[in-house]
Amino acid sequence: MSPTIRDVANAAGVSIATVSRALRHHTNISAETTMRVQAAAAELNYKLPIRQSSSKRDIQKVAIVVPFIGRWYFAQIIEGVEAVMRERGIEAVVFRPNTSSGEIVSIAEHLEHFGIQGVVLVSKPISETDMSYLVRKRVPTVMVDMFDKRFTAVVIDDIAVGRMATEHLINLGHTRIGIVSSDPNDPDEFSTPSHRREGFLQALKIAGIENNPNWNLTADFTARSADAAVRGVLASGNYPTAIFAASDEMAIGVIGAARRMGLRVPQDISVIGVDNHDIAESVGLTTVGQPVDAIPEVAAWQLISRMESNEEPPNKFVLPVQLIVRESTASIRNIQP
Repeated sequence: MSPTIRDVANAAGVSIATVSRALRHHTNISAETTMRVQAAAAELNYKLPIRQSSSKRDIQKVAIVVPFIGRWYFAQIIEGVEAVMRERGIEAVVFRPNTSSGEIVSIAEHLEHFGIQGVVLVSKPISETDMSYLVRKRVPTVMVDMFDKRFTAVVIDDIAVGRMATEHLINLGHTRIGIVSSDPNDPDEFSTPSHRREGFLQALKIAGIENNPNWNLTADFTARSADAAVRGVLASGNYPTAIFAASDEMAIGVIGAARRMGLRVPQDISVIGVDNHDIAESVGLTTVGQPVDAIPEVAAWQLISRMESNEEPPNKFVLPVQLIVRESTASIRNIQP
């Protein structure tokens, strides 16, 4: 039997997505990892398959539906799902449920036009009309970062994520704790940030710490928006000693704003994020890491399973997260004047 990309991943001790990136010489893979993957591939005599021409009528196609394409997390999901599909000779097509101007796009029409046989929905639900279409047409569907009992879901426990991050700050002695997340009053808000905010509030309540609404700041999950969101509070002098940012990119924005205003991280303010972004380690960011390699792999294989046997009942896969402590958080007792 010919070796597969999974065989290489197992031999190298990495994920399938990492194998795909390493063999394509992506720059966000370390030299050591690339060499290890290449050595495993050479030992197994494995070569990445060449994509078949999309003009062939018998090629299978799946859709990856994401709210954003250029942002780091969604790029990881797209690449991870595509790597698995490519291994199976399946073409992955990326769709956005709305245009850059906010206009809603009918996913059902796209699926019909492109002959899509399976769908991965990421982070934000599509319209109920499109959801009903998937059910009615029995299109194999897997959801990522959200749950609907009609479909299989691959998620992390985002309430636990928010609680874990906040408890880390509380355990360091912080009682003046803020949060940077998206607007809780946004009717189109993803479930992920609202669940992380819920975990934040739960941790405060359990510890008997009052939530200061002035320190509940809103941003759009980018570093730039988080930077802008915290400036006013930091400039006021009445700022928290610790901030939980609902993503690493926002945490990096908070750190940048704090340092430009003359505040030391973590001596003056501790910052924790979520994701374990590729640059989190290099900037010393404490974070709750989610398995960004495993999430798309599990989703892709579950979709393939459902495409091969559409009789399988929906299932929910909750993947583990991990607190990764680095230099951006410190005990309140270690803060120096």
